Amino acid sequence: MDTQIFEAMRGDKIVASIRGAEQVASLLTAKPKVIFIVKANIMDLPLAVKLLKGHNKYVFVHVDMIEGLGHDGIALEYLTTLMDLDGIITTKGPLIQKANKLGLNTVQRVFMIDSVSINTAVSNVFKYKPDALEVMPGLVPKAIDIIRKSVDIPLITGGMITEEAEVRYMLESDVTCISTTREKLWALVGSL
Repeated sequence: MDTQIFEAMRGDKIVASIRGAEQVASLLTAKPKVIFIVKANIMDLPLAVKLLKGHNKYVFVHVDMIEGLGHDGIALEYLTTLMDLDGIITTKGPLIQKANKLGLNTVQRVFMIDSVSINTAVSNVFKYKPDALEVMPGLVPKAIDIIRKSVDIPLITGGMITEEAEVRYMLESDVTCISTTREKLWALVGSL
């Protein structure tokens, strides 16, 4: 992962996640430097990215969740011609590989439902080489501990984290930062 982005994640402890262009305005002056656009449509996305980048934000797009765009390598290439992305988020290993070749920072999102999920996540880190792993749901410190023993990349946790106490609880595990759509938690940047 780009050193500046990693340092921003580590320093802020919060990544602001948004579900749509209507939330972009609230991020322009918000504290988090790293933004995950986790849902958007292809028509609104270029302007949203441009606005955020214009306010010195690092922008990642969840490519699996872009309405109006395929979820393959060609779609990813197309996105990079439309906008200046810092990176992508995806559950798909082949898209991680393609993004790496395109010079993008990559976050692989994984869902923890059982011990097999943990083993699969660790295996996929070595197979696809993401820059960071986002473990969901966010309140899974045991899974974080097991994964941390096997991989040495930034770990982000997100999903179901809605209260400051939950942020603090998860930061006690060995995660780099928390991703959240809760605007009230974005204000915690600088106080954690």
